[in-house]
Amino acid sequence: MGFVKSFQEIMANLKTTADFMTRKCSVSFGKPNWRFVARLLPPPLKPAEYPMAMAFVANYPRTNFDVTTGKPLIF
Repeated sequence: MGFVKSFQEIMANLKTTADFMTRKCSVSFGKPNWRFVARLLPPPLKPAEYPMAMAFVANYPRTNFDVTTGKPLIF
């Protein structure tokens, strides 16, 4: 068994679906303070006319493709 796989080996192990069993997730949207957003952005970027924040927190303890995670993301 090696770390380098051929295209055929990769495709042979490909799942046709991604199933997330017993997942728990929460998504939240909000309007951030315009001045706060302006301080975070590096020049030459400027805040959008209507800035929007999104937070996504999830726990995927079991999947059918052997990838599990419990990490939060903030957009």
